[in-house]
Amino acid sequence: MKTPKTVYRIGVLSILLCTVILMLLIFNGDLPGTVLAMNQDPLRRLDDVASGEVIQADFSASPRYGQSPLSVTFANHTSGDFDTLLWDFGDGSTYSFWDPTHTYTASGVYTVTLTASNATSQDTVSKESYICVDTLCADSDLLSYVNHFGGNVTAVAVRDHYAYIGQGHWLTIVDVSDPLSPYIVSSSDLLPDEVEDIVLNGDYAYLANGYDGGLRIIDISDPRHPTEVGSFQTHLTVRGVQVVDSTAYIVDSEGLHILDVSDPTSPVELGSYLTGWRTYNVDVVGTTVFMVDKANYLRIVDATDPANPFEITYVAGGGEPRDVDVVGDYAYVASKTLRIYDVKDPSHPLQIASVAGNPAAAITFSDNKVYLALGSFGFRVYDVSNPFHPTDLGYYDDIYAGDVAVWGDIAYVAAHSDGLTLLDVGDLRRPSQLDLWDTSERGNAGLSALDVDKLVQPRELSTLATQSDIQDVDVVGEYAYMVKLTGMYIVDIHIPSQLEQVSFLELPHGNVAIKVQDGIAYIANRSSGLHFIDVNEPTKPFEIGVSEIPSYAHNLDLVGDVAYVAAGWEGLYILDVSDPSHPSEIGRYEPATLVYDVDVSGDVAYLAEEGGGNDEYGLRMVDISNPANPIELGVYPSRWGVVDIAVVGETAYSVFDFAGFGVIDVTDPVKPTQIRFFETLAGAIRVATEGDFAYVLVEDEYDPNSVRLINISSPSNPYESTFLRIPTGVNGLRVKGDLIYIASGYDGLVILSHDSSRVNYLPLFLKP
Repeated sequence: MKTPKTVYRIGVLSILLCTVILMLLIFNGDLPGTVLAMNQDPLRRLDDVASGEVIQADFSASPRYGQSPLSVTFANHTSGDFDTLLWDFGDGSTYSFWDPTHTYTASGVYTVTLTASNATSQDTVSKESYICVDTLCADSDLLSYVNHFGGNVTAVAVRDHYAYIGQGHWLTIVDVSDPLSPYIVSSSDLLPDEVEDIVLNGDYAYLANGYDGGLRIIDISDPRHPTEVGSFQTHLTVRGVQVVDSTAYIVDSEGLHILDVSDPTSPVELGSYLTGWRTYNVDVVGTTVFMVDKANYLRIVDATDPANPFEITYVAGGGEPRDVDVVGDYAYVASKTLRIYDVKDPSHPLQIASVAGNPAAAITFSDNKVYLALGSFGFRVYDVSNPFHPTDLGYYDDIYAGDVAVWGDIAYVAAHSDGLTLLDVGDLRRPSQLDLWDTSERGNAGLSALDVDKLVQPRELSTLATQSDIQDVDVVGEYAYMVKLTGMYIVDIHIPSQLEQVSFLELPHGNVAIKVQDGIAYIANRSSGLHFIDVNEPTKPFEIGVSEIPSYAHNLDLVGDVAYVAAGWEGLYILDVSDPSHPSEIGRYEPATLVYDVDVSGDVAYLAEEGGGNDEYGLRMVDISNPANPIELGVYPSRWGVVDIAVVGETAYSVFDFAGFGVIDVTDPVKPTQIRFFETLAGAIRVATEGDFAYVLVEDEYDPNSVRLINISSPSNPYESTFLRIPTGVNGLRVKGDLIYIASGYDGLVILSHDSSRVNYLPLFLKP
């Protein structure tokens, strides 16, 4: 029996139509990759969402990295009242079901975006560099911030009984209700970058957070629990911020951005005015914006229509102005001179006064006075009750002043490594000295309350330490031992989330490295040699001896009762420290090179030496079986030199100066050979080993710093597993278990936690 043609055609059309529908369901416009979603019921799941709740989009994925073709399953975690989902997988593919599985067929690093919406609202979340195919990915899921101790103070704002300070990569809140006894109340979570500026508005602190952070919005309604609620990224360095009502004005390396912050959790850009010049700071009166930039201009912008701001005029004042404060009819500009402009007619600003002096970093106006933060030149106050004739009232030049805020009769000065200094500015007429504590030398640098009723030589009333400039750290038992140039801190870390300083010991200037063994801290000092500190009672450390070394002591290693000191141009010093109160020299090895580091394994000392531009330097092996007569065995030459090493068994993990990271086989120390060289780690500065991994600290001028994890479970086949972003500079590094201790000149001690058990153990990205 033949099928009639009409029926046949209808059947073919039906099959074709079903095929098209099926293909649309499978691919949903997903041409570059593949989505498998046949067993999903998006309508049923969307009916399960909570009705009336605010939408908060979120998702996860597994796996996040691997070789192509890489099949990734995405899990939707969005909450709230939504009825539509839109996935953007970053490779040109989109999708609209609940939990899709997408296959990436091309190598690359992909940003994934999920938008959840209903008829009246939506929320979008993007995760940058989230999926990595045939390449390494920074795995932020492996790293978490634990705590910090100290940090430079760079910005300050004050309201009522609290000072809000930018302390390295944190917002720290200080109770200053009693200026004689200020204390830290709380700190925010780790921020992406250093805090450049702070403005308080209502229950929120708005932070200019540099390149990586952009604008950060912190809920400070409960000072004990500051919580980040929103952010906005311009992908340029944000240096200044001002907030008027529900509008925020931020300035970055290109100019001005105007944001609606009526909902602080979701700031929205209304408009921008980009000059192409690095802009330092901003102030706003009504809808008139005043900003200063690297072109030496004070620019005045009309922002009546935030979507279309335009420049009214500019004033070429010179001196690279850094800050501006506008009060009434006058604009006060901090540059290489104090400049005062009459701006009652913004279209025709007129300079009415200029006071020559030191370059100013910041300015604030209070009660007919302007207060200037002058960087390394300190702090100065002018009476501007007659703005045509400002009068110098006094100065305080014993601190570095980076920013200043005034509340009542107290000036709060962000003094970088000296912390936050409180100055009594209630009466500036007749200066005289009462007393002075030199906090930078005593190790008590921090929050200082100073009576400057007599301004030239004020009296210190109190100090709250904000330890910074940490050069190195060692961790033994429940304590972290840290050295700064002027001394040693001991911090109780037995609960890493609750750090407590137990002591500080002042030492001669120049401390750069520390090792602790059997109750003794051995500290390398670049000017006075090796110091021996009894730390058996951590609350009461005391110096018991010193071994003078005529050159720069860079680093050291300890084996039993023998200390090996990398002493710069003096080479290697070998000391008997069986009696630390009376150390004695056993032997020396002088290779005529600059020795940066030493690591001892067995009867061999491995020396890291500076390059000097030829092949006579690098990683040097020295036989120390007879410490009184060390003998050179061999050298692995490098024209770049080696600046840090860690030796495990018969393998030396070496940081090459400005060149990369190398793994050297030293089974035969006479003829060392290279196993692998990671030239991609050209910014490497430090290395430490723990378990199956070498941790390599890499500094980058443009990208965030990172810890690179090199899998060394098989020393003959090392490979990079992943890397962890770290928003801090690094001087020293220790790894104990899953905790990473970083000694930072800027942020103090930073403790991070990572899950090493989840790091790849297969070289996924090493293709033949």
